[in-house]
Amino acid sequence: MWVRKILSRMKRGGDGEHQIVLNRLAISCLIQAYLIGSYLYGTLTLHRMLVLSGVCDSFLAGGIVVAVALVLFPSPSAIRRIGQMFWDFIFLSLGMHLGDVAVVPLYPIYLWAILGYGFRFGLGYLAGAACVGAASFAIAVHGLTMWRDTGYLFAGLVGGLLIIPLYSASLIRFLSQTRRRAEEASRAKTLFLASVSHELRTPLNAVIGMSRLLDDMVLNAEQRDMVRTIGEAGSSLLGMIEDLLDFSRIEEGRMPVRLHPFDLLAVLREVERIVGVDARAKGLTLACHVTARTPVRLEGDERHLRDILLNLAGNAVKFTEHGHVVIAVDGTPLRDGGTSLRVEVSDTGIGISPAAQARVFETFTQADDTVMDRFGGTGLGLAICRQLVDLLGGEIGVSSVVGAGSVFWFVMPMKPVAPSSLPGSPERLPAGPWPDIVLLTSREDGQAGSVARLARHGVRVVVATTGAAAAALMRRPDCRSVLLTDMTAGDASDADASDADGAPFPTILLDRDAGAGLPPETLRCRFVSILSPEADDAALSSVLTIVDGLLPPREDGRVVDGGMGAGGAERSLNILLVEDNPVNQKVLGKILDRAGHRWRVAGNGEDALDMLEQEPFDLVLMDINMPVMNGIEATKLYRFSEVGGGPALPIVALTADGTPEARQRCRDAGMSGFLLKPVEIDALLETIDALAPPEAGQRRPRPAGIDLPVADMPTDLPADETVVVPFPAATINRKMVQDLQTLGGDRFRAEVIGEFLTDADAIIDRMDRALEAGDRAGLLDEAHALRSAAGNVGAERLAALCHEWRGIGGHVAPDRTLGHLHAVRQEMGKVRDALTPYTVLQAEDGNAGTPR
Repeated sequence: MWVRKILSRMKRGGDGEHQIVLNRLAISCLIQAYLIGSYLYGTLTLHRMLVLSGVCDSFLAGGIVVAVALVLFPSPSAIRRIGQMFWDFIFLSLGMHLGDVAVVPLYPIYLWAILGYGFRFGLGYLAGAACVGAASFAIAVHGLTMWRDTGYLFAGLVGGLLIIPLYSASLIRFLSQTRRRAEEASRAKTLFLASVSHELRTPLNAVIGMSRLLDDMVLNAEQRDMVRTIGEAGSSLLGMIEDLLDFSRIEEGRMPVRLHPFDLLAVLREVERIVGVDARAKGLTLACHVTARTPVRLEGDERHLRDILLNLAGNAVKFTEHGHVVIAVDGTPLRDGGTSLRVEVSDTGIGISPAAQARVFETFTQADDTVMDRFGGTGLGLAICRQLVDLLGGEIGVSSVVGAGSVFWFVMPMKPVAPSSLPGSPERLPAGPWPDIVLLTSREDGQAGSVARLARHGVRVVVATTGAAAAALMRRPDCRSVLLTDMTAGDASDADASDADGAPFPTILLDRDAGAGLPPETLRCRFVSILSPEADDAALSSVLTIVDGLLPPREDGRVVDGGMGAGGAERSLNILLVEDNPVNQKVLGKILDRAGHRWRVAGNGEDALDMLEQEPFDLVLMDINMPVMNGIEATKLYRFSEVGGGPALPIVALTADGTPEARQRCRDAGMSGFLLKPVEIDALLETIDALAPPEAGQRRPRPAGIDLPVADMPTDLPADETVVVPFPAATINRKMVQDLQTLGGDRFRAEVIGEFLTDADAIIDRMDRALEAGDRAGLLDEAHALRSAAGNVGAERLAALCHEWRGIGGHVAPDRTLGHLHAVRQEMGKVRDALTPYTVLQAEDGNAGTPR
């Protein structure tokens, strides 16, 4: 394990220097072996062998020093590279001079050193190494009897040290060009994926968000089923897009690893909750098993672990028609104090043939040609799992029997942490409140001892001597209980029944033969954990902690499912909305109103700074592209002027630019969050709740939902509006226009559309003036503003045209941009014709004022 850590650290430089260091150590050992062999064969005298061995030992010592330096300072260093180059050639030439004829076979080491530096570090190092190597070789052997008598051989060998690297330079140049082209292609692919994902995410987020709003309304059963089907289909498609992006990031080495303390049981509970929906729909049993020795508080990359588990468990459910899916976890202690976490996801599904098992982790690969037709999928899930496991320093594999099921497993290193390392954790494990224990046993001699031990941990125990009695106790209303059994009761199998929701009872097995590691699959499916009756109190506490952590949390004396209920309390925050576009102001303001927040608006960064000086706010929503002063500059100035020891004011970026560069600019400016436009309602509200200081805002009752009657659904659409306009972009996405009416009513929709029509004409006029003045920055700013506003009213084609302005080069080319601006004006005319009926209809009804 420590060798792997050292090698991993040496590789961090990413330039191949570690290979030269390791090769140097290996070659030193081979030279020593050659010298000893030459002495034994009689080629070298003892004296000369000892002298040359001393030189070789010095060479080896220098290599060890460089290796240590690389471990301590793995970043690339030109000084270290050049120093190694001179070190190699000086000692090699010294050995050639002292060894004379006996060390002639070591001549190829010169070429190894020269080509090694060239291929790893570039043409400059190749030329330098060739010159230093040829010069040092010539100086070392010049004047020696053998080389003096064979002048042509001497000249040929010196020339070889120059000519062979010269030819290699052409190969290196070719390889460099090929690599550069590959990197450019990779960057182009990344930009393409980022652009396409942004264009796909925007309508998908609207579909998913509106389906959730509709699901909160009063609908009949058929309508609710259709709404949820729309939401599930959108979420599935969004998940595929995220898989593609994750795979792209992993391929390019841009997937970060973030190590921090986390609760393993919380991760398992979340995975079980998410995957359990599909499992219950198919009538499958989904179970978790955690061994008693597994530490539940670990330090590692929680997000990647969750993604791997969701992928493997989701696959297991997808490919299983009947039976069960089990997630089993075991933590093996390591000598260095760490833990080797082994997770096995087993199922009773279709299985995988031996030939297919070798390729299931490959990209875009399925087990056979029929899988895609029967089950769907992209073939990326397992490839992403493998690369994530490799990224975390682990390994992954599969064992399977066709028709009997599969077991996917992975092992990765983790570090146990104390409970206090987790946010909100107590300094030690609490004595309770533990779940109640229903003890099922027929051994009277074991009852008293078990009850006494559990009582010492603050556990309330109810004894049952039959399986039927235990099942009845477990089904008590508002009961949060765990079944503990030694399987001695004659009808113990009766207790294997399930609760009212069809979920199996959480059960612990008391087994005198319980050993370390994972038990057979038949036991994993039935029992959450296994405990030996002779186990000490630490093991008992561990098992109680595992079972308690996998149960739904207790809240106010009742068991809850972890979801957001209708009751409870919610904060009413004071929020500053910094947005120059009136349409965006209205839409975001309406969302904040519906959430119960108080908000004020600033039209640019300067106004925002003034308002932040005059009034305290709990959070700021900051647009990035604004006139006078943009959001980046405003945030930097505010952060610079921030004083006091209190928590920093959360500032959330709002932008339609989802590129990594935009995110990094926001992060560098000191922003706390990042949201893409058009903003998804749930994402906005969750971000606000997560980033606002805990003490901020006024507590208020949470509304019980949006209870609009079915009759209030919008019916006053123009006569030609019958279907949702599909992707790719159309002139108007009627569904988004309808969403505006759902969000704020007829008056709100009329005002938003009216303000957009007025502002859009003014923006296009400013674009025209910027084009005439050759003002590229002003032109792009106005195009960004028009794109943002158009997206809020469903003008998709107009937004797409504005997005194309990003392709303008370093200066404004009139012959190209005049035609593009003309296309924007033409599209705006179509948008006006399509949207005007909405404002006219509302004005005739008298429900809205005249659109501005």
